[in-house]
Amino acid sequence: MDKELKILIVDDEPDIRYLVSGMLKRKYKKAKVLTAKSVHTGLEIIKSMRFDVFFFDNRLGDGSGLELLYEVQKIYIKSNPKIIFMSAYTSSEDIDELIAKGVNTFI
Repeated sequence: MDKELKILIVDDEPDIRYLVSGMLKRKYKKAKVLTAKSVHTGLEIIKSMRFDVFFFDNRLGDGSGLELLYEVQKIYIKSNPKIIFMSAYTSSEDIDELIAKGVNTFI
């Protein structure tokens, strides 16, 4: 992969942030991986730089990953970053709704 991937992970669980960022850094040696623990911090980071891939927890302590999704969709009108949602607490109906709203995949 020639270009440096820029990846943002937003999850309120430190172990999940650590695990996902570690796996991505091992897989994509040139990747720049940033993490955030809240919607608030995630929004600040999203507004400060461009990313290629996003990993959002669906349920965060201060809000929902949907807030992050909507902000990305406003900022990235002409590009198409990959958006992956993560959660252990989501039904199949929720997953279908997230996919319909523009999420690429769900884990």
